[in-house]
Amino acid sequence: MKKLIMTLFIICLISVLFTLNCKVEASMLEEKVFTMTDEEHAEEQDDDIADHIMVYDAITGETKKANIEMTTSKTKSVESIEGYSPKKAYTSNIFNAINDLMSGRATNYLIKIPNPKEQPYCKTLKVRGYDSKGARFHGTAALIGPKIALTAAHCIWDDTNNDYTFRNWMCWPGYDMNTCLAAGAGWTRVFFDERWKTTHRREYDWAIVVLEKDYSNVVGWYGVNRYEDYKLLETQPVTLLGFPGVPPKNEPTDEWPYYDTMYGSNGTVLQANEVNYLHSAATAGGMSGGPIIEKATGKILGIHIGKQEGSSYPLAVRITTQIINSAREALKY
Repeated sequence: MKKLIMTLFIICLISVLFTLNCKVEASMLEEKVFTMTDEEHAEEQDDDIADHIMVYDAITGETKKANIEMTTSKTKSVESIEGYSPKKAYTSNIFNAINDLMSGRATNYLIKIPNPKEQPYCKTLKVRGYDSKGARFHGTAALIGPKIALTAAHCIWDDTNNDYTFRNWMCWPGYDMNTCLAAGAGWTRVFFDERWKTTHRREYDWAIVVLEKDYSNVVGWYGVNRYEDYKLLETQPVTLLGFPGVPPKNEPTDEWPYYDTMYGSNGTVLQANEVNYLHSAATAGGMSGGPIIEKATGKILGIHIGKQEGSSYPLAVRITTQIINSAREALKY
């Protein structure tokens, strides 16, 4: 009997130690994954966050503080920018459409979009520019206004080379195999958080771009959702769209130029905080800046910015007050 009691005690002790160890590991993972804790972010929010938003003018070459009035509603659980389509959408639900394309295939799989010129895919923009050595850069952006695009800051500035501004930066709607629905556009202004250039922290890796052309009558734009409580993001089914600059792992490397066609994948939002979240959608280099679209609404919840150190999952910048208000200011141009 004593042996039985001792055995049960040892089993219980091991179970408790294992549980505590899992909690410690989870805490360590969160610390590695997110460079800013909720408490640190709350402290920064005590400052005037509008003071950190800058606007770069491509015509004058001048960078100055943006004249933005930060407004938000604490009484609303979701703050939105409504989307627009000039004609009926080709599919009412991107997530379900990609699920159909993935039929019989493994999850975490990149799927070639067969109809990138159709709604609503065509609102996702192919991005291309050139670095200081003349090498071509590939990225992704998404229209969130008549001539307003949302992308990653590192799709505007080369963070591996003193934030060199990519030359001859252009984007195209409805792009597929070197054809598109309308002529490409460069940008006239970029709104961004100045802390991106001083820290390169992932929570600041976003940019609002004012384009040279108005695409509202060609493709329209996506809606955007900002959740007041970031916990509402977790477990949400989402779709990532973008233009891989390197071959997806599930495709033969010599089949076609990957950066000339759109891919998509489904996943869910995983761990989230005030400014970032992890997601489980499949990705490839070149999809940075691509929209992460909520299944339930078809609106953008964030932008993909790449892999995060300390995690096997990709990282996104979630839609924040800064992004919403920067977009509204950009609409004035």
